[in-house]
Amino acid sequence: IRNSPRATRNLDTSIVMDMMIHDLDLLGWLFGAPDWISAERMKSVYSEHVDTARAELGYGDMTAYVSASRDAAAERRWILTYANGTVEIDFAAKTLRHDTPFDLDPHFGSDPSVEDSLATAFDRFVRACLDGDAPLASGEDGLAAGRVAAAIEGHP
Repeated sequence: IRNSPRATRNLDTSIVMDMMIHDLDLLGWLFGAPDWISAERMKSVYSEHVDTARAELGYGDMTAYVSASRDAAAERRWILTYANGTVEIDFAAKTLRHDTPFDLDPHFGSDPSVEDSLATAFDRFVRACLDGDAPLASGEDGLAAGRVAAAIEGHP
C-alpha cells in the first residue's frame, strides 16, 4: 500500500509510474519478473492520468497485491502473510511487527541508513556516478519495473 493525499506534484504521469513503481521494483528485486499481472480499479480522480490503482501479480505460488493512490490518507506499508505468521512493515513510521519464527529486527528503523532513506539513496546514486560504486538498483532493474508498470496500465 502506497498512498498519499492530494498534491500538485507529478500530475504529468500516473500513480503507477509515480509511486507504485517503487513497490514493483522491490518485488522484482525479491522475486524476479511476475508470471502474471491483473490490474484492477484503475481510476482518474483529479488528474488526466490514473490517480488510484490496484493490481495483483503472481510469482509462482505467491500473489502480491499492490495498491497506490494520490487521493487517500498517507500510508506506506507492506503486509507479508506466510503460513506461519504475518510480517507488517510501516515504511513511513519505520516499524516492523511480526508473529513469525523469522529472526527480524523490529528496530531496523533506527539504522542510520534507514532513518533518512531518501538521503541514503541519493548518496548511493552520487557514489555510483562519481566513484563507480554499485547502485542500489541497476538500469536493468528500473527497466524491468517500468515494464511491469506499463503492463499494469495496459500498455504493451
